[in-house]
Amino acid sequence: MNFFLIILMALLISSCSVFPFSAPEMSLENLFYIEKSDFKTMNSYDPPLLRLSQNYNSGLYVINLKANKNILEFLKENGVYISSRAYFCDQPLQSTQLDYPEVYFNKKARRNINYDTHYEENFDTVSIIIIERNSKEIKIDFPSVHHGQKFYLKHNLANSPEDVCVYLRGSDILFSYETNKVRVSSELLEEARKNAYR
Repeated sequence: MNFFLIILMALLISSCSVFPFSAPEMSLENLFYIEKSDFKTMNSYDPPLLRLSQNYNSGLYVINLKANKNILEFLKENGVYISSRAYFCDQPLQSTQLDYPEVYFNKKARRNINYDTHYEENFDTVSIIIIERNSKEIKIDFPSVHHGQKFYLKHNLANSPEDVCVYLRGSDILFSYETNKVRVSSELLEEARKNAYR
């Protein structure tokens, strides 16, 4: 009996790697830039963004995404986690630390809200944090990686603006899901950064 259960579970996992329910459809609502010296705004988030800004010696972009459904309800009903992913749209294979993986609901970061009874509000908007500049460059020494490839390449959106693509993703024990990718143009990022200095 145990043998057949193992086979059944293996078939289930292999055939159900894609989430069986419809993930939220995301769109860009707005974005803004936080200067690294803006301690008050940095500390208004939970957990605070101050340490993240100091670690990278960088300002941060807050990208607000709007969903076509209540995201908290989607997470609770399906028992899944949530995190973010960001990358350069035109360089999808480049490994660069662009985003902070926590997703913020009204400035409060949560990955697993399935058992948080204090979440009674309806949320269809979340915030993703993008790191403007990463001066760290860490090499990978695995044989399977192409020679010379590096992990977390340096980037500076202020000096070399690029379009950034963002999306939400998550999983439970058996299933994983991804939302659609939202493209944020370099022009919008630059406009947000310049407005922060006015």
